[in-house]
Amino acid sequence: MSQILFSINISKFNVSYLPVEIDQLDKNRKLLVQELNLTKPDSRKALYFAKEFVRTVSSINVIIPTFVLDQETNKFIDSLEEAASFLPKIELYQQLTDKKQLKLFTESLDSVLASLSVIKSLEDSTQKQIITSHLDIIENLLSKTVKVSDKQALIGFPRGSLDVQLLFKDLDDEWLKKVLNNGNTLRELKCILNPIRIFQAQILMENKWKKYDRNVSSTLIRRSRIKFESIVASKPISISNAIENAKNTLRALRPLDYLKNSELDKFKQLLISSSIFTNLSKELIELKNCSHSVQDVFHSTMNIAFSKTVPMKNDPDKLVAYLKENFMNNQYASFVHQFSTKFRFLEKQRKQIVKVLSQTINIKSTLTDQIFINIRHLCTQLNSDLKTVQNYVKLLNSLSPLTNIERVATEELPSMLSSARNVMDKWRELWEDNKTKNKTTQSFHRLAYFPFARETSFQLACSQRALMLYQKHDLRQKLQNFASNGCALAKKIESVPQVKKQFNDSDWRHFLSINKSITILLSGVEKLSRRLTTGDQSLKSFGNTLSVLDHINVSTFNFSLMIRILEKLKTMSIGQSREVSDFENILKQLEGLQFAAMRRKNSHIILLAHTGNFFQSFFSKQSKSDW
Repeated sequence: MSQILFSINISKFNVSYLPVEIDQLDKNRKLLVQELNLTKPDSRKALYFAKEFVRTVSSINVIIPTFVLDQETNKFIDSLEEAASFLPKIELYQQLTDKKQLKLFTESLDSVLASLSVIKSLEDSTQKQIITSHLDIIENLLSKTVKVSDKQALIGFPRGSLDVQLLFKDLDDEWLKKVLNNGNTLRELKCILNPIRIFQAQILMENKWKKYDRNVSSTLIRRSRIKFESIVASKPISISNAIENAKNTLRALRPLDYLKNSELDKFKQLLISSSIFTNLSKELIELKNCSHSVQDVFHSTMNIAFSKTVPMKNDPDKLVAYLKENFMNNQYASFVHQFSTKFRFLEKQRKQIVKVLSQTINIKSTLTDQIFINIRHLCTQLNSDLKTVQNYVKLLNSLSPLTNIERVATEELPSMLSSARNVMDKWRELWEDNKTKNKTTQSFHRLAYFPFARETSFQLACSQRALMLYQKHDLRQKLQNFASNGCALAKKIESVPQVKKQFNDSDWRHFLSINKSITILLSGVEKLSRRLTTGDQSLKSFGNTLSVLDHINVSTFNFSLMIRILEKLKTMSIGQSREVSDFENILKQLEGLQFAAMRRKNSHIILLAHTGNFFQSFFSKQSKSDW
């Protein structure tokens, strides 16, 4: 590169003779016009000036085709453009070899290297698995924790927890113990009701922690798990190697002390001036393309001044009139002005080029090809290593500190988990105690004939929640909000390409079909009677009555898909948007609809018929209670 840049011959850019030619052309034209404008023009002088004008045009016509930059000059211009792109590398090299900058840069790399020691310890698969599993357990616990109303959950206790507390207080009443079998019956009753007391404690524990704080902690744990996995996957060993390579490269850098600032400034000026050389090349090409117009002027004036004037030599008046007619128009004045502008611009470009080249010719001995090779190699190697480090730093920067809200919620998390563990321990003790008693009394043999107890209870609970929803006076309005919020959420997903590509089209478009599903649902609800009656006092008859809910079609609602998409959206850029929040709120208001979707069609008649038979058989074998 340096050979081409600094060996160019300045004389190759000599176009100084062009303005001389155009000045002579302009002078001849003006003398001709001046002579023809006299009262008594001299025909011989006028003809002489006309022929001189033609000769000058002929000279320009011969010169213009030679305006082509040779191969060496074109290589010089190409090398200049390449060198211009190299300028940032030189400036970077100078900055990196500055002692202060080098020290700061090395210290920054060392600080990044220190953080890698912690991450390296997490590469152990066992350690990684333990942390991930713990985060999963906490997240699952928080996400499944819901706000429960004790008045709804504690059926038979109108005032909820307050009634449970009063009941257990009454069971310890001394007078009542004397009345009821010396307290034996009360002790048995307390034992039977003990699960309710534990359940009440669980409800109090869940309601003690604010729902908003639960959601904040749940989201925080979820994000922490994702970030933890990304950090472990960041390949700390390769990052550590990149940092060490970068430090070794920096230590290998040698300042360009022998390259004076003045010389480097001259070289920079040469690179910055690359546009001058490029413009000159373009102007010469454009000038060459104009050669046809010069040829046209030459042929026309040649014909006028030489061929046509020969017969008029003996008639001065006729000759003068002919020259006036052909040379006194604006055509040739415009021609002269056009090429005068072009030639003078070329001369200006030439002077700038000569000035730049004359200044830089002295530094050819200092800026050698080896310097260019060394700087390019070192900068390329350093950029590769630093890119790896930069990506790692970006990852660390994404680990933003906790907000005040997140910190408060996180501080409450240990006490919440501790309370949850205490309740679970009580449930475990109760389970072991009941299992021991069942073995002792052989009661599990009788309960073995009732394997569908859980399914029966669950289906009854689903029907009860569905009925409560269907009887709400504002059901239609809530369903309309459900449809409109779903449509708004679908449009929001579609409007953000990076979010949209995370889902299948059929998934997010399901939100658009909610309105159609609501129409089907309402047609069934409107046919539902406001009062349900049973044929006789049996569980089978009760099951038959509840079967009217089977005619309400809720199968078109895919709630599991909606909830899955909603949870994923919360972790993305639109997670805090109004569309996501509105849909989540309306989904909670229509929780009964989710229970309705979990009902099994035609199950109540069969389940409650089996339940009735079991109770009849079970209680007929029980001995009379001793009250």
